[in-house]
Amino acid sequence: MKQDFINLFIFKDHLTSRTFQVPFVWLRRLNLILLIVLLLLASTTIVSTRYLLIKYTKKQNQIIVLEKEIQELKQVQTVKKEQSLPQPPAQPLSQPTTNITLPDPASLNIRLAEPKAKWIGNNLDVQFNIQYIKEDGGNQQGKILILARGPEILLAYPSGALNVKELKSFLNPDKGEFFSVSRFRIGNTKFGLVLQKEYISEVQILIFNKDNELLLVEAIIPEKMSKKTTNKQATPIPTSSPQ
Repeated sequence: MKQDFINLFIFKDHLTSRTFQVPFVWLRRLNLILLIVLLLLASTTIVSTRYLLIKYTKKQNQIIVLEKEIQELKQVQTVKKEQSLPQPPAQPLSQPTTNITLPDPASLNIRLAEPKAKWIGNNLDVQFNIQYIKEDGGNQQGKILILARGPEILLAYPSGALNVKELKSFLNPDKGEFFSVSRFRIGNTKFGLVLQKEYISEVQILIFNKDNELLLVEAIIPEKMSKKTTNKQATPIPTSSPQ
């Protein structure tokens, strides 16, 4: 006959044993309770791990966004600092401040082609081409300086091309970007994070030879893509190399 309980015999100090009967139903219920507790612990662990992982990922994304915002603020502060530096007043090409004579374009080995200044957001993108027009197999070397100017602002590329502390020479061609062209060279630079587009009304591209002598000056107006012809006998930028 099948029994539905377990007999437990307990002995103590050689006395008469005591007998207990434990039904199988109780054991099944105990096993079921233990199984439920284990499942609850496992489910809680999985949910907690998933929650922590989601929270960690969200925190990392927030850190990345904050770092990006900090970098943008630093760039804006840098632009404001540059704009706050004392700058000589900008003058249009029709009012030259020096009598430097530019070479006859027909005597030059190079020419500027397709100069453009275009706004991309708050960044001013300047593009141009330097072409070697002689057919003698030679090349031309020199320096490139670019100015972005307006009524109350003057920016220069490359950095350090302006002599802010020295009034004797306004530009320092030694700080210009070196180039060497035998056929064709693409020029490109950006003036970044300008707070208002109205701050810049004109861009000037200045080309010097390797002896820091000014060869070409090209002025363009942002976005309109219109060019202004430079007077061969004058330019508004003092270009002598600092002593």
